[in-house]
Amino acid sequence: MRDQVLRNIVTTDGHAPDRWRAYTVRNIDAWYDAFTVKPGQKFYLEPKNRVKVW
Repeated sequence: MRDQVLRNIVTTDGHAPDRWRAYTVRNIDAWYDAFTVKPGQKFYLEPKNRVKVW
């Protein structure tokens, strides 16, 4: 991605560019059941490493 395009995305889009996204869905336990995400897959996060807010 060219710098000019990246600047445009950062200033006009409310979402972070792909390479800086946090993939917060990885912290939601129900997401694993809903999409059958298993250990060893790219987005799997060990339960002990998942963020819990409440």
